[in-house]
Amino acid sequence: MDVFELAPFTMLTMAAAVIKRPFKPNVLTKTFRAGTPLRSPTTDVQINSSNGRVKVLPSTPRGAPAPQRSLTKRSAVKVEIPGYSEGFTMSYNEVLNVVGGLTGQAQQMAAQTLIDQYLAGCNDDLDVTVEHQLANAMKGLIVDSSGELEIDLYDMMKVQQQQADLDLSKPLAPQLEKLKLAMEKALGGDTLSSVAIVSGSDVAHAFSENGDYRKAMTSDARNNWTSQEDGRTGVRINSNVDIVPYHRGFFDADDCYAVPIYDGHMKTVYGPSDSKEYLGNVLDRYVTRHELPHGKGLEVELWSFFLHYFDRPEAIIKLNVA
Repeated sequence: MDVFELAPFTMLTMAAAVIKRPFKPNVLTKTFRAGTPLRSPTTDVQINSSNGRVKVLPSTPRGAPAPQRSLTKRSAVKVEIPGYSEGFTMSYNEVLNVVGGLTGQAQQMAAQTLIDQYLAGCNDDLDVTVEHQLANAMKGLIVDSSGELEIDLYDMMKVQQQQADLDLSKPLAPQLEKLKLAMEKALGGDTLSSVAIVSGSDVAHAFSENGDYRKAMTSDARNNWTSQEDGRTGVRINSNVDIVPYHRGFFDADDCYAVPIYDGHMKTVYGPSDSKEYLGNVLDRYVTRHELPHGKGLEVELWSFFLHYFDRPEAIIKLNVA
């Protein structure tokens, strides 16, 4: 019996299982409210800046009409969409031990359970990589698949990231209002719905010692909700400012960034697979398979090509908290 001919091990079935998986947002994806992703037919994109806004457009595909010349002078940088992969190998005997002796639907379900367990681990690793990109995006950085700097948006735009001091020994309200005014000035026509102050572990601890923070924790029951109807995360300091503790290793302990939140500020670009089986289809994730020589096993790879960035990085403020 060739167990790898069972339906759950076909590339189409594995790809469908990955696409249909429940989305598990991390702290940053929940906080930043991603808009509808751009699906690029090309492996690299053009990053342009104009009037303080970053735009990412697919490079012109071969045979497509040339883009029309614009009178607006923009800086443009070509960036390859980073690709990330996670793989695993299943031996023939491993699968046979699971499905052997079973028939029909029971056999199919056992095979599906096994492949789902493998794919779940790969998906989790790619989810962490999304988080790594977002942590860098707050700093205006786009990194490649190895974590090396690919482009500094502030350098490209020839501006400096805004910085501000936040003194926790003083009342927070007037300082936060001043912070929002600086953001709104940078945003121009865009209107923020809230502000997320994403804080590394040391800064988050310092906030927890602040009187305004403690008062918010005890007086506003919404700060104890696991899930909030309006999608906001963190501790609500006032009507539209949230403190979001962030303890992952992608942030230094004393890092702190104030990010304006509105629909579509965070952008996502997905790129095409380099496998011919997906030609013309740009998906969030791709699955490829390859049988090992002599029928000894099956090698499976899960791939994703994506890019996350903020289209108004000059409105993100690095906070020096004391």
